[in-house]
Amino acid sequence: MEAKYKLKNFIKIIIASIAILGGLLAIIKIVQQLEIAIGLISITFGVLAIIWVNRARKILSKGSSLKEYAKIFMFALTLTMLFSISEMLEKILLWAGPMLYLKYFFISAAYLVFVFAAYKMLYLSKEFGFGEESKKIAELIKKRRLEKKKK
Repeated sequence: MEAKYKLKNFIKIIIASIAILGGLLAIIKIVQQLEIAIGLISITFGVLAIIWVNRARKILSKGSSLKEYAKIFMFALTLTMLFSISEMLEKILLWAGPMLYLKYFFISAAYLVFVFAAYKMLYLSKEFGFGEESKKIAELIKKRRLEKKKK
């Protein structure tokens, strides 16, 4: 039964990969400017990431730390997407002047959100960290490697 499931999953991955590759090639073929094509591809992957994070948030337990991080990640992703969209609009509409500051706002805000998330991760790692255990694991791995070299 497990082999059938793995084969079915493998076929899905192959079909999805072909579809993604076909979509990428179509975007590049349709859009003659490479910079705009790359922007569209980036936005496509950003939308996919937002969809997956949103699906994950719905599944995660209410009040869990992981759900909180997913919210923060979603916010940073959204800001990064807004940056990408504004940058692409700049190329298409030939924006100049004050409109350029909009994209810088989005990317700066995204970095601030990432800094906030990094701080929360640091705090959480101190609270639930496994510093001592990870040192012991590293020592055991080193010891086993030395033993294998001796053989």
